[in-house]
Amino acid sequence: MMPRKEFPNPQFERESWRNLNGEWDFAIDMARTGKERKMNLSSSDAFDKKIIVPFCPESVLSGIGNTDFMYGVWYRRKVNLTSDEISGKVILNIGACD
Repeated sequence: MMPRKEFPNPQFERESWRNLNGEWDFAIDMARTGKERKMNLSSSDAFDKKIIVPFCPESVLSGIGNTDFMYGVWYRRKVNLTSDEISGKVILNIGACD
């Protein structure tokens, strides 16, 4: 099941858009050591949780429901694109994030 399947701003919907809502790998980085632990690399094994996007980690709907202060969080998801999808310009738009 994919939450919030609809295009977020229907008047600007493009034919080739892809919705990335759904399950993502997730980790809370309380020690602020994500870069040192190489969490920015796809090979990292430091992701110990799953989160449902587009919900924030504080929300129960996200599957996390952590309402404590979090210094940082990391998200990861593998996306496969066809050669047609990457011809021309590819724009990754992440909305409502800090």
